[in-house]
Amino acid sequence: EMLSVLREKADELDMTGCILLLRQDLLSLDLYGTIRAAVSTFDTYNHIGPADQFEKAIRKAAYFMEKDGVFIFDLNTPYKHQKILAGDIDYHETGEHFKESFSEYSYPLDLVTLLLEKYGFTVAKVADGEDFGLVRPDSPRWIITAVKQYTQEGERINGTES
Repeated sequence: EMLSVLREKADELDMTGCILLLRQDLLSLDLYGTIRAAVSTFDTYNHIGPADQFEKAIRKAAYFMEKDGVFIFDLNTPYKHQKILAGDIDYHETGEHFKESFSEYSYPLDLVTLLLEKYGFTVAKVADGEDFGLVRPDSPRWIITAVKQYTQEGERINGTES
């Protein structure tokens, strides 16, 4: 449904040929070419699965990214999983109290950085996801900006393609 709304907006702005809209699993991503940027929001990468699945998703994003391409994504932090999402959620402003069931995984920042670097990214910035400032021990979300350092051809030449 979201892609349909976006398609209508693109048509209204006469941008239909400029945007490729795909609905795919990030673990079997195929973009039919290279990209210069990718943005992922709403802690999508937290829902992918254990670390090996997270790594596969990073590898897929890297595979299609051009040299100097920018990859921006957010992650709920281990702190948020341990301290905020660990129990029931109360919305004090509205008086609502409910239980919700879903799965998320958290990854330490050093692992995230290691995996990005393994697949050719340099981490340009990690910001607090609430105020976009410096990351704190109690930051609930990180916004990570990474830049691809080489193209896939460079990976094949250097023998590091996975």
